[in-house]
Amino acid sequence: MATFKKISQTELGLSGDLKTLLNSCKTDKIYTSVTELRLDCGYRVFKLDRVLDIYGEFIVAILEGHCGDDFFLTVALPKRYKSVLTDQRIENFNMGLYGTMYMVRRSAQYGSLITPLDFV
Repeated sequence: MATFKKISQTELGLSGDLKTLLNSCKTDKIYTSVTELRLDCGYRVFKLDRVLDIYGEFIVAILEGHCGDDFFLTVALPKRYKSVLTDQRIENFNMGLYGTMYMVRRSAQYGSLITPLDFV
């Protein structure tokens, strides 16, 4: 059988401090999800990079943010792009050999789990 302890006023004051501390925590998120990008809005791709972390290898795109966004957005691309974006292609893009490219998030078809991306 569980027993409950009566909470004193000082402990309530401490829990108020805890709430303040928890509410003031800032995120240390480094990546922006593809689903957080605005629909049908072109984001200029500045750089592509291959990243290795504890979850494996993936490709990130450094995008130019829009009004209300951060100046640069680091977006982890879906795994389907990993085979297409070889190290040589990434290096060539970063040197400017492919010109300017924009990434556009499109709306998914009803019931689809895939977020369509267009590169224009």
